[in-house]
Amino acid sequence: MAQQKDAKTGKWMYYGSYVNKVGKRVQYKKRGFDTKKEAIRSEIDFMDKINNLPSYILFKEVCDEFIVALQKDLKESSLLDTKSVLNRINKSIGDIPLS
Repeated sequence: MAQQKDAKTGKWMYYGSYVNKVGKRVQYKKRGFDTKKEAIRSEIDFMDKINNLPSYILFKEVCDEFIVALQKDLKESSLLDTKSVLNRINKSIGDIPLS
């Protein structure tokens, strides 16, 4: 947890790193705060969100993220086909939690 004033913009930012649940080190940074106090509050909120993440995710949530990632790479017709297949799968196993 560190805060610093950006020399170029004159705004405050926070930055740091943490180890995620997979064991990988992740760096974070957010800029654009008018005061140091705002940067500290925002970083505390950010860390609370990270620490309170559920240890599982639903299958349908993974599918939704997958579709968002595919939107850049697939043509519209292929994307519609993929969505329809995943919707059929989600009807039967979409509420299963994955850890």
